[in-house]
Amino acid sequence: MSTLTYGMRTSRLSGGGGMGFGFRRRSSALPSEVTSFVGRHEELARVDGLLRRARLVSLVGPGGVGKTRLALRAAAAVKDTFPDGLCLAELTQLRDAELLPATLASMLGLPETSGREPLDLLVEHLHRRCMLLILDTCDHLVDACALFADLVLREAPGVTVLVTSRQPLDVPGEHTYVVPPLEVEEGESGGGLTGADGSAVDLFAQRAAAVVPGFRVTSSNRSEVVALCRRLDGIPLAVELATVRLRALSLAQLAAHLEDRFRVLTGGRRTALPRHQTLRTTIGWSHELCSAEERLLWARLSVFTGSFDIRAVEQVCAGGDLTGRAIVQHLVALVDKSVVLRVDDESLPRYRLLDTIREYGAEWLASIGEEKECRDRHLAWFRAAAEHFHAHSADAGQRRLTRDITRDLPNFRLALEYAYSLRERPHEALALAAALSPYWTFHSSFSESRHWLRRGLELCTEPTAERAEGLCHLAHHTVVQGGAGAAMPYVREAAEIAERLDDERLRGLATHYLGFVHLMSGDTERAGPCIAAARPLLAAAGERHQLALSFVHEAVRAALLGRSDLSVRNEREYARAFGQEARALAQKARALAQETGEENFFRSYLRYFHGLALWIEGYREESAVPLREAVRLKAAGEEPGGTAVCLETLAWHAADAARYVRAAWLLGAADAFWQRDLELMWGVERLTAFHGEAMARVTEALGESRRDKLMRRGRALPVAEAVELAASDREHPNAPAPGGGSQGTGHAVLTCREREVAGLVAEGLTNREVAERLVISKRTADAHVEHILSKLGCSARGEIAPLLAQPPAAAGGR
Repeated sequence: MSTLTYGMRTSRLSGGGGMGFGFRRRSSALPSEVTSFVGRHEELARVDGLLRRARLVSLVGPGGVGKTRLALRAAAAVKDTFPDGLCLAELTQLRDAELLPATLASMLGLPETSGREPLDLLVEHLHRRCMLLILDTCDHLVDACALFADLVLREAPGVTVLVTSRQPLDVPGEHTYVVPPLEVEEGESGGGLTGADGSAVDLFAQRAAAVVPGFRVTSSNRSEVVALCRRLDGIPLAVELATVRLRALSLAQLAAHLEDRFRVLTGGRRTALPRHQTLRTTIGWSHELCSAEERLLWARLSVFTGSFDIRAVEQVCAGGDLTGRAIVQHLVALVDKSVVLRVDDESLPRYRLLDTIREYGAEWLASIGEEKECRDRHLAWFRAAAEHFHAHSADAGQRRLTRDITRDLPNFRLALEYAYSLRERPHEALALAAALSPYWTFHSSFSESRHWLRRGLELCTEPTAERAEGLCHLAHHTVVQGGAGAAMPYVREAAEIAERLDDERLRGLATHYLGFVHLMSGDTERAGPCIAAARPLLAAAGERHQLALSFVHEAVRAALLGRSDLSVRNEREYARAFGQEARALAQKARALAQETGEENFFRSYLRYFHGLALWIEGYREESAVPLREAVRLKAAGEEPGGTAVCLETLAWHAADAARYVRAAWLLGAADAFWQRDLELMWGVERLTAFHGEAMARVTEALGESRRDKLMRRGRALPVAEAVELAASDREHPNAPAPGGGSQGTGHAVLTCREREVAGLVAEGLTNREVAERLVISKRTADAHVEHILSKLGCSARGEIAPLLAQPPAAAGGR
């Protein structure tokens, strides 16, 4: 535990979800159920009661008993009692305990750029929230989850934690509920003939009907179904695996074959097996019913974590008795047998194994002596994928390739872990971490990048090309987290290695990042020559990502100098370097706002910094167009930092034009990002001064009360709505769109529960009286009222009643 505590508190680790950052599915969303939910009425009532009176509830039980489905159902039933919604953290794909805090921070939409510890950021965020946090599948991270849950109980009084695990966390305040298997009636005549009573028989009937259309539990077959379900101990996963066999066997044959399996294990005695052994026996029977090729594929698939696609399967699992052409048909067969699950995806079909199925396959893989060979192929495939992404990360397919990395992020992490475990091949792991650098940059996952790079640099101490490149990426991601001073030794060492190896590519990288360190340290004079000297070296080496990044860094320099002429020249040079007509660059950038597959990151920053250069130079009106283009692009690219600076700068523009209402809510919308641990305008003194000036003007014109009301309204806006309002030059967040219609503002923005609370407040009830009337806690009522005030733009409770008395359209026009 002590090692874990050190790692969580001192290692700056980054967000696991990849595309969290406040742009993903909102935290109150739960995954859709793909199969019907059967029974569990009593269990749901028990868990519901626990969630309403306890702050840490752990659902424990063996694999396959249905802990996750029960947790999600229970969470859906109580989510309206949590004003800040809920967040589901599916931890089955996370293998590194040190990444837990940053992974959770990412899932909650907390970007990390200002150098704070993810655990501290996470606790600070949760301290102000009233929400339900679901930690699903904690078995392999029990110590880390226990430490985190204990901290949440002490530091975040409004947060309730719901855990699923095979064992309790064993921390003070934990309420444990052991999830039982589904009931199997004792008598053969109990229940209805259809089995529609929420029992294991009901589950069998429903799943069997999906396999054999028209299947029903009748008086003639009920005894066999009951006996079979009882033999499976009512474990849902075991029942579901068994029903798949009905494709090839009759019910009587299925029961007989299954009984034979158990008789072997028990020596013919009627002794009951432990439930975990019941499931294992069922899985083992499914394994025996597979062909030799299917069993081999099952074993080799166990090297994946999370989901995977057919291309990866063909590369990682082919060999020996499994040819590439035959793999697809064997994979389809495993899907038909419910060994492999197909996962819906917007692109290619993806697949995954349940944890218990994967564990069985991994044991089989080890027993046949193929584990190392298969893991080597897994590492090779994902390293090749990372290198392909790195090579094309500045191309037109940037966003598509980035999404591909996000889908496979658990497998990239697993590959990194495996590579670092091979002490004789640390350079391979460091090269993989470096190849993923553009991904970490696009998603502001700088801490995770530093985590993997540092691990590699600790092992690769010789002056090699891999070490020099790793040092450059580490310097980059240290600077953007506020550590320009700490980054300088990294680029100095990288430059020394480049000279020792006489490597022009490394020389270009080191020179570029030396310029970047100077730039972010405030030395624009020394930064310019470094960036200029690096460009031809990067271009000659084919380092397109670094070359594109150098244009962004030059744009930063032009903006800080207030030189829009340099910014225009920089954009033209970028266009020439990347095969674009210079005159079409701005038009291309506008079109990209509506595209999903084009390069977005670099062009959007070039647009933004051009607008900023115009602003600083004094061309205030002219700066609005590139700034509005940039905010659309940044939001489309799901980049919080870029979106924040665009909203902030547009607020300055509005204040300068005496549009103080627009400036106030824009400042609030930007502040929603600054509160998430983004440093205001990167901490650059010249830029933060503009913020102070805008705030002073707005306060003088509107007064503190109205300013605060409008800023609260801006903070409460969903990101997409804030961006649309900003880009379309809307004066007030409640104003109708130019094409007519409303934005769903006024009291229409409240949830059903919030309208209920607002109605009671309008009647004159105190928060405590509201809590008693609705049978909720006082802290929950407090949080509801705070959300209502924020959404309605009210500064006092007395303003709620008049708003509720207006129709939604009128309320929206305040």
